Amino acid sequence: MAAYSTALIALEGRRFRNIVICASAIPNKVDSIQTGVPHRVANSEFILWSQIVGNRSTRATKFSDYGARYAHQKDGGGGSRPPARIHLTTTERHHLYLGEPQRYRELCSAAIQNEEFSQQSWGTRAVRDCARGNGDYGGATEWVERDTHMHIETVADAIRSRLSELRVLDKLEFAKPEQVPQEQQNLLSSL
Repeated sequence: MAAYSTALIALEGRRFRNIVICASAIPNKVDSIQTGVPHRVANSEFILWSQIVGNRSTRATKFSDYGARYAHQKDGGGGSRPPARIHLTTTERHHLYLGEPQRYRELCSAAIQNEEFSQQSWGTRAVRDCARGNGDYGGATEWVERDTHMHIETVADAIRSRLSELRVLDKLEFAKPEQVPQEQQNLLSSL
C-alpha cells in the first residue's frame, strides 16, 4: 500500500487521461495447502482501488484485473500439469483451493461449503454440479473456464456495487441488452 500511496502523491496535480490500478495479491507459488482447505489471500488490489476511487480527486482511477490464472502455469505451454484449483474471489479476499487433479470433486465439495460461494453464475453452477458428482469433472481447461467466469462476474459486480455506492453510475444511461448477447455493440445508450 505504501508504494501505491507514494505513486499517487507523485501523480498529484498532474493531468492524465487514465490512471489504472493493476495488481495481484495472488502468490506465484503456493506450496503446502491441505486439499479442501482454502489458502486465503487479502484482495488488496480491490481494497486499494476502492479506497482510491472513494476520494473525489482520484475517482477516475480505473481498476484492471488479471483474471484467473493457475500456479505453475507457464506462458506458451509446457511444464508440468497444473494442480486442480478453484479460485473464489470476494471484495475482501481470494480463496484458493488447490489439490491433485484426481481430487477435483473433493475441491468442489469444499468450495461450495464456503459461505461466500453464493453467487449464481455458470461457473458456480458447474462447480456445484461437479461436487454433486454430475458429469465429467474436466481438466485444466475447464477449471480455468469455471474460475474465470466466477472471477469476472464477482469482480464486475464488486466494481458496480462500489461505483453505485459512490453514485458515479447515476449519470449513465445503459443500453438495453440485445436479444443475442454476442451482438451487444454498446454498453451506454449515449454512444
